[in-house]
Amino acid sequence: MVTFKQVAKINALFWLGWTIFYAAVVKIQVAEIPNYWAALFNSATNVLPLFGLSLLVWPLCKRLDWRNMSPWATGFLHFFLANAYTILWQFISFGTLYLIMGESLFTIMDVRMVAGWQYPQGILIYLMVAGIYYTLLFYYEVKERELRESKLLLSLRESEWKALKAQINPHFLFNALNSVSALISQDSNKAREMLVKLSTLLRRALSENPLQTTPLENELSFTHHYLELEKIRLGDRLTYSEEISPESTEVLVPVMFLQPLIENAIKHGINPTANGGELTVKITMGNKRLTGSIINSTPKQRTNTDSGSGINNLKNRLSLLYGNAASLETNFDSAQRTFTANFQFPLNVPEEVVI
Repeated sequence: MVTFKQVAKINALFWLGWTIFYAAVVKIQVAEIPNYWAALFNSATNVLPLFGLSLLVWPLCKRLDWRNMSPWATGFLHFFLANAYTILWQFISFGTLYLIMGESLFTIMDVRMVAGWQYPQGILIYLMVAGIYYTLLFYYEVKERELRESKLLLSLRESEWKALKAQINPHFLFNALNSVSALISQDSNKAREMLVKLSTLLRRALSENPLQTTPLENELSFTHHYLELEKIRLGDRLTYSEEISPESTEVLVPVMFLQPLIENAIKHGINPTANGGELTVKITMGNKRLTGSIINSTPKQRTNTDSGSGINNLKNRLSLLYGNAASLETNFDSAQRTFTANFQFPLNVPEEVVI
């Protein structure tokens, strides 16, 4: 909110400039005034009351909210205040000159004539000052409302971040622990090795913000660690391949973006079959976008509703980061018996959604 100190500073600068300008006008129009300094004195006695009275208008405008009043009441009230403003201005201005100059004031200027043409000027000055004040109040009100909305949006996004993180981390943890549990009775050494790798992965998973970004190279490294875990459990049942364009490795992608897609592919497509299956990751860059596919063989037809919460979480994260500029779609190919998750998003996170 604009403060009284700011208003006083704006008024002081404006009326100082007006005093200098008005002194030049007086010197030209009143031949009896001997020099510019006398005209400046006359101008100051005229303008200083306007400065003081204009400061008094500020608290009035703050209290008189025209939106809560009828147009007639607003117009009548400000018409009354404009006349009071003008009368006080002329009383102080001419009264000061009379106290200093005495009867000689009336020989230098025609007070009645000057007061007559200054009266409508005073009305216009009041309306101008009140209009500027209302404009300032409205402008800062809009800015404050935008700031409140921005803070509300920030709070909402932080809540969504926490909710997403609370979903992502347990989802990853529970699936990994189930894998360890299945190995304990079969191969304790592999289970121990898997726990060591799992601790490394969880350290990162629990420390990352799901809406932060990281170079694709780092995301692939994390994914490879996860695949090593699954390779311990699945052995030769899991066949993995990559087709990654070299120029895309430096592109920023959401943290832990690939891992849930790969986890989803293994859980729903490869793990249910005795012979396992193939998993392929393809990522390319072009036309200022990163495009990729996670393709896995699957024993049965799958729909989006069969994919668990991982796909939905990723869609929410992409929406928060990129708005409508990103997409994540899934498709089941009945002829090839494959399930594909296709994604694409801009190479850079839009500035308007970054916090």
